[in-house]
Amino acid sequence: MTAPNDAAQPRKQQSRKKPARSNTDLHALIAAKAVQFVSPEHPQERRSRLAIEEARARHELWRDRALIIGCLVALSVLGLVSVIFMSLPGSPPETRTWAAATLTAIVSGVVSYSLGRAGKSP
Repeated sequence: MTAPNDAAQPRKQQSRKKPARSNTDLHALIAAKAVQFVSPEHPQERRSRLAIEEARARHELWRDRALIIGCLVALSVLGLVSVIFMSLPGSPPETRTWAAATLTAIVSGVVSYSLGRAGKSP
C-alpha cells in the first residue's frame, strides 16, 4: 500500500483581503496628500466650447422646426388637393385612385410619425 503523498498536492492559499476604507479615511488621505483635480481645459476654452455647443444646438432646433413646419404645410396642401380631386364628381378614375393613395400615404405617415415620437422621451 502506498500512502498519499502530501508534498505532491499543492496547498490552497487563502486570499488575504485588505480591510475596506471608509469615506472618512479616503477624505483624510486626499486632504493629507493635497490631491487636486485639475480640468485639462482652460476656463476661456471651456466658455468657447460651451458657446459653440449652444450655437450648434440652437441651429439644430431651428432646422428641425423649419423642416417640420415645411412638411406640415406641404402635406396639408397635398392632402387638401387629394380630397378635392376625390370629391369632384367629373374626375377620372385614375385621378381618384391617385388621390386616395396619396391621402392614405399621408395619413399613415402622420400616424407612424406620431407613434414613433410618442415612444421617445423629451
